[in-house]
This record gives sequence, C-alpha cells and structure tokens, in this order.
Amino acid sequence: MSAIFATPTKTDTKNEWGIEGLAKAIKASRYPIVAIGGINPSNLDDVVSTGVHGIALVSAICHADSPRDAAASLKAQIGKA
Repeated sequence: MSAIFATPTKTDTKNEWGIEGLAKAIKASRYPIVAIGGINPSNLDDVVSTGVHGIALVSAICHADSPRDAAASLKAQIGKA
C-alpha cells in the first residue's frame, strides 16, 4: 500500500504509485482498489480515468477554505469524468 502522489498526510510513504502504477495495480488485482494520497482537482480526472474503484480525498477537502464547497466541487468533478 502506498500513496498515489506525495502528500503531507502520509509521512511513511516510501514511494508514490503515480497514475501508471495505479493503473497497473487495478489490472493486476482481483480486489477493489481505493486511491489515496495527494489527489486534488488538478489530478483527479487522471485518477478517475484509471477505473479505480474508490477515491479517498483528505487534504483537498480538509485544507480547503470551505470543506463543504470543496467536497461538492470534487464530487461534481468525479461525476463528469
């Protein structure tokens, strides 16, 4: 288990998977995969495009000026992707 991108909320990450690593893991695993780590509006479409089963967003919501607005915006972005 590792983060998709570097993030301050995952201090024990040894390396990041990136989009390519996430896509490979999804193809190789028989289990559902949830992406977490450094996911934000600028890379969310790429994460969604991998076909990942779920996305966990922490900093993109908790560090926003308005977490409620950020969550709504991210949800809408996921719906469009």
